[in-house]
Amino acid sequence: MKYVSKGISIIFHPIFIPMMAFFLYLQIEHYTVFQMLNLTDNGFWMIFSAVGLFSFLMPLIAMNGMITVGIVSDWELKKHQERVPVLLFSALFLGCLYYVLYYIEANNDHIQLFHAFFGVIMSGIVLAIIAAGISYFWKISMHAIGIAGLAGCFVGLTAHLDPLLNLEEMVLYNSLAIGAVGLVGFARLYDKAHSLPQVLAGTILGFGVSFVIIIRELYL
Repeated sequence: MKYVSKGISIIFHPIFIPMMAFFLYLQIEHYTVFQMLNLTDNGFWMIFSAVGLFSFLMPLIAMNGMITVGIVSDWELKKHQERVPVLLFSALFLGCLYYVLYYIEANNDHIQLFHAFFGVIMSGIVLAIIAAGISYFWKISMHAIGIAGLAGCFVGLTAHLDPLLNLEEMVLYNSLAIGAVGLVGFARLYDKAHSLPQVLAGTILGFGVSFVIIIRELYL
């Protein structure tokens, strides 16, 4: 069971959540997603590269740099105060991604290429900033925030986007995402990485903030 819980924590590490969100977003059968998928191959790969660069590669580089200069001690960030600069850099990189995608959309006659995906990015930005503030004082579960934020985004998108041509499929994805929230919470508790209040707080914060941002369209 120890290796299972470790595996769950690695698979659903917060650094992977934005890329998971992007691939899951591509499964939505909505006209805005179709417009993005109908871009030329070069255009789509430019978008994919931007998402990978700003949500995955740049945070890894920044984290490695912070370890090298001694801002943080290691990759596990066991001291909650060390999470603050990491989270703020993550918010900055997601902000850069938002700007790049907005620029791409503006240069395509403002056709709604990304639409609600801006909400997914904005959820990440807001959650990273809030988590940074909390982490200065308390070790809230970033794993719980990440996976619950993913679930909140896509439950919100399923309820909000209309028409949605693959509603049943999205309900299945949402069920799997909510199940993953439970798995991650169990793994963090089993590994004694967090207490129950820390996991519950991260879950409620992640799901609640992302769901409200999507439903209320607090991203345009």
